[in-house]
Amino acid sequence: MSILATDNFNRANANPIDGAWATITSEQPICISSNVARETSLGADCASRNTGATYPNDQYAQAKCSGGNNSSADEGVGMLVRGASAARTYYRLIMSQGSTNAYLSKKVSGTYTNIWGRVKAWADGNTIRLEAQGTTLRGFVNGSQIGADQTDSAIASGNPGLATSSSLSGATGATWDDFEGGDFGTGVPALTMTLAEPVLMDTPF
Repeated sequence: MSILATDNFNRANANPIDGAWATITSEQPICISSNVARETSLGADCASRNTGATYPNDQYAQAKCSGGNNSSADEGVGMLVRGASAARTYYRLIMSQGSTNAYLSKKVSGTYTNIWGRVKAWADGNTIRLEAQGTTLRGFVNGSQIGADQTDSAIASGNPGLATSSSLSGATGATWDDFEGGDFGTGVPALTMTLAEPVLMDTPF
């Protein structure tokens, strides 16, 4: 895997988030406040994609996530991948505090579809990660996968980023820190040198 972009959000407050970020069209923005990224609208979906690199279709997004601690289904804080410039198109992994607290879903031109809901223990400050590799989607908490791989082919490309889903709980809402976006490349292969066969020369006596 290769890291293509990072952001620790340690800069002046900005709404919407400044730097290499773009709000997903027709969603609510994410801002910077007190050196973290923060949702701007409790009770509405917020989504921003990172534009700090040219991302291949196979990509991941991760960050330390906190807040957004709603107990309702598919309402909380999380990550997105393949966020498109088209209105409301992306995969997202949302973590809540409900009995079923991990939700993988997609929006395609604004049409929402839940893919799965699973149980996975997590706490504020844990690293939440979402991967898209080919048609395979995977979610993680602190490096531990949330159940089995899932396949879906609805969204082929876009950018990784941050997402909430109708996070209603808590006065400060959902926050993210230490964002990382990357790909599944292995880097530049090591240089391999092949020695030529020795040349034998006749030596006169």
